[in-house]
Amino acid sequence: MIKSIANEIEDFSWLDNPRVSYFAWISLNIGVSYAQTFKSPQLPILEQICSSTDSRANVVKQYFQGWDVYQNDKIDVIRMIKTHWLKVDKMGHPFKKLEENPDNKGLIEWTWNYIQKRIRNDIGVYHAEVSNLIIPTTLNEKYQAIFAIHDYWYTNNKLLHKVFCSEYRQALSQKKYKDKQDIKTLNFQLGIKHKEKLDKLLHHYNYSQQKFFEMLISEHYNSIKDKLDNK
Repeated sequence: MIKSIANEIEDFSWLDNPRVSYFAWISLNIGVSYAQTFKSPQLPILEQICSSTDSRANVVKQYFQGWDVYQNDKIDVIRMIKTHWLKVDKMGHPFKKLEENPDNKGLIEWTWNYIQKRIRNDIGVYHAEVSNLIIPTTLNEKYQAIFAIHDYWYTNNKLLHKVFCSEYRQALSQKKYKDKQDIKTLNFQLGIKHKEKLDKLLHHYNYSQQKFFEMLISEHYNSIKDKLDNK
């Protein structure tokens, strides 16, 4: 990741990685022990709430381009962020299933709620900073935020990281078991034309068959619920 001095201050291709750009953005907003002295409170972009990978990458670029210090000072901070990120990346994360299913709304929402509950206890005083800074407004942003919270806070302490990963996997396993207990398998046939229509609907709504049928049944049931309850 580290190139010649001439290129380092101009080449921000390393921010193309969504996790890296989020990590760098949080580091410059809140600061970390190794870079705290390099923070420049005069730059208003540090208070900017970003809602996409591109916007975070642009804010980081603007930070270094607009920071009125010697070039070597900028390079020092860039190298510190990159070096720390390499350590974060090496530690790994417990979100393999999430990574394999980045569009799984149920899993993303569950993991987001889980990690929100954890940070209240695990990072204490920093919880307010997280709540004020990380405000995901879309499903994809919530997905990115899960990794960002893990990368910035949980990797700073190896023991805390180990405990978090273990307990997350255990909680996810318990969730899967409970979900299976609440599901009944149904076997039925559909005509070819209806199956084609179903496939188009699933693609349009980005639903699984299970979720689609559950939605359909709930809507129709609720529409005649009063009649059914009176029978």
